[in-house]
Amino acid sequence: MSGVNVIGMPFGMHGLGLELRDKVFALRAAGLKVCILNENYSSLKSELRDPEIEALVVDEPRYDINLICHNLPAIGLLARNKPELLEGRYNIGAPYWEFPQLPDAHRFGLEHLDELWVSTEFLGDCFAPHTDKPIHKMPLHMAPARQKPRRKAGDSLVFGYVFDFNSMVARKDPLLVISAFLNCFAAKPKADVKLVLKYKVEQSPLVRQRDIDDLLAMAALDSRIELVSKPLSAVEMSALYDSFDVYMSPHRAEGLGRGIIEAMFKGKAVAATAYSGPAEYLENNCAYPLEYFTSHVGAAALGDIKSHFTWADVLIESVMDAMSMFAQEPSLCAKYGKNALRQLTAYHGPKAHGAACQKRLRDITLERC
Repeated sequence: MSGVNVIGMPFGMHGLGLELRDKVFALRAAGLKVCILNENYSSLKSELRDPEIEALVVDEPRYDINLICHNLPAIGLLARNKPELLEGRYNIGAPYWEFPQLPDAHRFGLEHLDELWVSTEFLGDCFAPHTDKPIHKMPLHMAPARQKPRRKAGDSLVFGYVFDFNSMVARKDPLLVISAFLNCFAAKPKADVKLVLKYKVEQSPLVRQRDIDDLLAMAALDSRIELVSKPLSAVEMSALYDSFDVYMSPHRAEGLGRGIIEAMFKGKAVAATAYSGPAEYLENNCAYPLEYFTSHVGAAALGDIKSHFTWADVLIESVMDAMSMFAQEPSLCAKYGKNALRQLTAYHGPKAHGAACQKRLRDITLERC
């Protein structure tokens, strides 16, 4: 086994960019040779430059195995526009998707892969009905962060949520978090609580101004609600997560739920929808599971996401119960966070991910001999 060509968006300030960088760091930590091919098929242009990543970017593939960190439509475009990158090589896809149903436009990308690596059972279940290619579940590659005590006597209890308007904001449902906060605390002006919402938005046909306006209007109803829209560096984002006591995620569909996992790896309490990808990380008393029922996307459909697709409708009462519980018993934040960190580090992290990749790549090399 000589090494791996990692193909994707190494500087992207979005989930796929973060995922690629984490994978590269984990592969290198396992002693694997890695080069990166910068192939950007996203309309999002914001970049985060990392000298260590930049040093690995090359113009031509060096190895016989590709790890393609794109979603399936982009893999199809890559195969059409630059077939020479894939031909004669073993092509591993690491795509994400958020709904149980897979759009027709995504299936074309599967044809160009030899196997898939997924981060959750949910993702494996999404792709399996549409391909006979092997699907391997890999450990998470995010690293536990050094623990920084957050709460001190007299501190406000901080609820936090991080989301991206360009990733279908209705799927993230930040307005439900605000509604629950207002229902819990608007009539209690002396309650020492805060809600911090960090969001990212770039101009796109998939972003509607009225959704941004609704967020701004609702957040303005309580001075304890803070919106953070400016771009933050990796260090600043880490500090933001450090400032949270409870990470809220009333998502309606997630393939992975990176924000949830980052918070858990920081030993933070989490209250999240026990549905789709994150469901498997919310067990064993390591997070507060938000209750929901399933419904159809309906009028919220846009792009590849069709009206008949299914997602979760989270019960606002469940979100309110979570907020009230943590506000009344702040000591539970540490208890939930400790359980979350223990569960994730037992099975996940860069070392576990790198070792699993190394073993699979070694098997691929032997199979191809």
